[in-house]
Amino acid sequence: MERPQRDRLIGWNGRILATIGTMAAVGVIVDRLSDTLLTTAPPPSIAGPIEAGAAPGATTESATLARPPASAGAQPSAASGDETNRSAPVAVAAQPQPGGIPLASIFMALIALGAAAAYGLVHRPLKRRVDADISSLERSREEMTHSALHDALTGLPNRRYLDEFLGKTLASASRNKQTVGLLHIDLDKFKEVNDTLGHEAGDTVLKAVTKTLLATIRNADFAARVGGDEFVVIAPSVNSIEGLGILSERLVRRLSTPIPYDDELCQVGASIGIALARPDTRLSASELIRRADEALYSVKRAGRAAYRFHPGDDEPLVETELPMPPGRASAA
Repeated sequence: MERPQRDRLIGWNGRILATIGTMAAVGVIVDRLSDTLLTTAPPPSIAGPIEAGAAPGATTESATLARPPASAGAQPSAASGDETNRSAPVAVAAQPQPGGIPLASIFMALIALGAAAAYGLVHRPLKRRVDADISSLERSREEMTHSALHDALTGLPNRRYLDEFLGKTLASASRNKQTVGLLHIDLDKFKEVNDTLGHEAGDTVLKAVTKTLLATIRNADFAARVGGDEFVVIAPSVNSIEGLGILSERLVRRLSTPIPYDDELCQVGASIGIALARPDTRLSASELIRRADEALYSVKRAGRAAYRFHPGDDEPLVETELPMPPGRASAA
């Protein structure tokens, strides 16, 4: 999580904790206050009923209750005289009136309303903000992952992605007894385009080559850019050598088509080296790539604009040449 976003979340968390703490403190104070109001003797105006037999006209201020009669056999003290027969004032707590609402319930209702308001004002906006931040972080993470595994110019998988995919493909092919094909493609005369027309022309050519490459390979095939003018195609399941040869021939022809840039036509071509990982060979990813490289360099030495298979280290390379495109001279 980025530091500004983390600081904002910490600030919001602090506000929530402060709100909860304030509400808790108010609740304690109100609870203590309500207990005090309900247990303290009420003023004389709400004292208990006047003793029966009180003098007519007696007010609530002078109302008293007689003491309970003395137990049998008790003798009045001579010193006390008639004072013992006098009534002593006794405070009587007010009784809740029928149908009345306790004061504590009112305060607790107010606290509940305050909590609901705090929830609406603080929690919901914070949740929306946190959800938005999480979504933004997820998008950033996906963009970073895509950038780490793809070429910025063409959008194709890069060498890192190729290594991961090829390792998994070979493991799956070994379990399922399938043959994996790898085509290493190198563009012919691409350096001349860069040197004469500039890097913008070179970028235009690479984008056009990518478009042609994706339109030519099969849906199950995997294409990656592994260098300045180098591409790799992986065929996860090769049914026949002939089918892989037809795909390579089609790529060589289509990639030889001139590519327009401004008022110029950029003429490039393609040389392809092919290697196979059969179920009985148990080749690693690096060995399969090395064999395709050897086949590619053989095509380069022989004159380019062709494809070639590498059947194995102990067997001669098998070459399949294509007719040269119109207007191009053969490299003898």
